[in-house]
Amino acid sequence: MEATLKQRRIGALSIIAALALVCAFWASSIPQSAIYKNYKQDQKLKEMLRSIKPPEGTRNFKIDTIRNNFEGKSFPMVFGDFSTDLTCEQVKAHYKAEFARHGFAFNDKDGNDGENISNFYFSNAEHNATVGCQESRTKKTQCTIFLSETTYFSLGSPSVPALGAPL
Repeated sequence: MEATLKQRRIGALSIIAALALVCAFWASSIPQSAIYKNYKQDQKLKEMLRSIKPPEGTRNFKIDTIRNNFEGKSFPMVFGDFSTDLTCEQVKAHYKAEFARHGFAFNDKDGNDGENISNFYFSNAEHNATVGCQESRTKKTQCTIFLSETTYFSLGSPSVPALGAPL
């Protein structure tokens, strides 16, 4: 009887040890996978975009992620779409102040693409952002914010797409 009890204990300990090894393997390998790293990178950019407050009266603010492949590497870009009753100049004034609070500098290059479309550019040491703004005849302004890491642009990749440009 005592031998049977001892065998059961050894069997249970063996199963527990095997499960612990399997858990340790997956706990160490999942954070190293490219999919997990991409997910964490996407989430970090989404959090940054969420922390940059949209103007008052913003409606339907949606955030999404796209990944761009350049020279065999995958780079995330998040974008937020919304509409507002403000003019593009009011949106520009809001985001100049809001991005400055987050350590971004305003890039004063000409961002008017005609047809009532304006693009405003911001950057800091780690990120680039473009705010695209288009006024319509219905007094509603459609805006899109693109946010990406500067690494993507330092490799000579294409610039952030302007509002209305195909991705």
